Amino acid sequence: SSLSIPSSLIVLSLLREHRRLTVVQLCDFSHLEHRRIVSAVENLVEAGLVEGVGSGSSRSYMLSARAYAG
Repeated sequence: SSLSIPSSLIVLSLLREHRRLTVVQLCDFSHLEHRRIVSAVENLVEAGLVEGVGSGSSRSYMLSARAYAG
């Protein structure tokens, strides 16, 4: 079985690479379940590492300044 990498690390890695992604794009790139991506993104936003831009279905996410500072 493959090593289980936390969803949040996968999300951070993808956002570092692509700069800005929607939840749908994060699902496509990571091949993770929608609910796992949503949960990871919510946790990262709460932690101040990721910020949302826009609203509704076009809402996208990017790393916050704090993510880079760390």
